Amino acid sequence: MKRALCSMVLLVFITSATATSFVGLTHEIHFEKNSDHIPASEVRAIVDWKIEKQRDFGDGEYDIGTTINKRLNVTRDLAERRAKAIKSLMQSLGVHLDDVGSLEDKSSLTTQQEADTAYVMFQPPCTKTHDCGPQPINPR
Repeated sequence: MKRALCSMVLLVFITSATATSFVGLTHEIHFEKNSDHIPASEVRAIVDWKIEKQRDFGDGEYDIGTTINKRLNVTRDLAERRAKAIKSLMQSLGVHLDDVGSLEDKSSLTTQQEADTAYVMFQPPCTKTHDCGPQPINPR
């Protein structure tokens, strides 16, 4: 999980120094309360997101982050099952995952929806080779 956070910090520094667009490198997956099943709408969304990242950046590294929140009944076991479901989906899409982690959230302000959200983070290959920019931003 530390690696994922470091990756996100690195991307912030890179984007502030170049014209390359790194918008959308993290994708949220919303689970139903107490469920580790990925809804069909979320599967479609992550497939589209993965295709877009592949088109824009080529192959890169993917990490998964889930939340543990005992107050909202998101146990370590549930978080691990959610991560396993995401990992299985991503592997079926031909993605090798580098890091899977869970973060314990003890905030009393966290909502159920936030606790039931997992994240897939994408790190473009240029962040390892340090050649992320300047490159033209792809117009949509």
